Amino acid sequence: MSACWGIFRNDPYDSTEKLEEMMSQRLKRPGSLLILATLLCLSVLLLATPAERTPRAVELEPQAEQLEPSRGCSWLDYSCYTGFGYVWPIPDEYGDDFFNMRFTPPECCTLSTVSFVFYDDYPEFSNTSGSGVDIYVWDDDGIGFPNTVVAGPVNVPGTSLQVYPVATDVSLHSYGLIFCEDFHVGYSVVDQAVDNIAVLSDDGSCGTGRSSEFYGGIFSSMLTDWGYDVNFLIFAEICCPDQQCYATGDCDGDGIALAVADLVYLIEYLTGGPAPDPLYIADMNGDCVVDNADAVLYSDYFIDGLSVFDPYGGYPVVTCCDASEIELYTCGDANNDDVTNISDAVYLIQYIFSGGPAPDPLAAGDANCDGTGNITDAVYVISYIFAGGDEPCHACPKYYLQLEDLPSTVQTGAGYQSSFFDIQLEVQVLGDAGAGIRDVRISRFLI
Repeated sequence: MSACWGIFRNDPYDSTEKLEEMMSQRLKRPGSLLILATLLCLSVLLLATPAERTPRAVELEPQAEQLEPSRGCSWLDYSCYTGFGYVWPIPDEYGDDFFNMRFTPPECCTLSTVSFVFYDDYPEFSNTSGSGVDIYVWDDDGIGFPNTVVAGPVNVPGTSLQVYPVATDVSLHSYGLIFCEDFHVGYSVVDQAVDNIAVLSDDGSCGTGRSSEFYGGIFSSMLTDWGYDVNFLIFAEICCPDQQCYATGDCDGDGIALAVADLVYLIEYLTGGPAPDPLYIADMNGDCVVDNADAVLYSDYFIDGLSVFDPYGGYPVVTCCDASEIELYTCGDANNDDVTNISDAVYLIQYIFSGGPAPDPLAAGDANCDGTGNITDAVYVISYIFAGGDEPCHACPKYYLQLEDLPSTVQTGAGYQSSFFDIQLEVQVLGDAGAGIRDVRISRFLI
């Protein structure tokens, strides 16, 4: 029967070629045998093909939730949202399995995460046990169907499955999968004698010919088997080189990264000097904001080495490419008009008590550096403006260094020659971290 399916399954990629090849053999075979073989195949197919199938429709309100893509990455999502879709359980009465979607990367990209929207509002589609589902990734066979498994089975236990409207996200970053051409992502239910787990699709109104299933011993399209060119709510997050920028730390642009001179340049920028070009190159923690935290992390590098970047994805750190996404702020300037005045206190009061917009970023409104934005920050700003109080963030630790050889006699504002950095630092002592280590704030570098 597989040979007959190979000819007549109506795959747009190869059925024409196979029929032409079959017809080209007419002169080499007795005509009656050719006709008999053709009729036999048709008979088998008619007997094997199920009656007209009708999937169960369901309203999709609200739209399924999807994670924000990682920085430098994007989601491939071919579905169209119209407010309703279909439910596709595994197993079903026809023996369908391995529902999957075909994805096309724009260039050679890394597959980072896959996402499935499962459904459990029908009792017969919601009995899940501890076995859950197995996730698979295939390369493409060249004609639009899964070929070789390149990742999986990746098991998601039943207790970990999320259901509509929340998606089940599965990280595949550790597999290091790079695709330059089509690939497929799908699933199967582990214990089909016990469990029945369904995935959702759109309504098929924007069909792309990308969905397929395993039926009758082969992969075939949903359009062929069901007459519905749906897109399963299966998504793939890919990370492509032209979407990513890296914070190498070469702040002074001399081609040598992670040098003391780069840290000096960064701190000078944060205190009014010229900006690194491009600015994102100094975003050492990858949060799209070049600020004091980047200087802190950079200084930590000189103490602990490259391991300090591990919590941020490793060195070099991925960050935003567009400099407009990287924001600087003035502490106390809650309304972001580049001036700290009474309007900032009013802005904070409206935010706290009247549901007004929040400072952006929130740290801009944290004038007293207690880690929260509240009425005390508004009072702090008012005291600064009208009563000669300390400027906002006066007490905030800014550029931390831990110097084991810093003498206890060093006072605020004193110059000190650090043997580690081999440069002079004008520092403010902030406290004792124990074991003879002093926390200091750099006031400026004296090269």
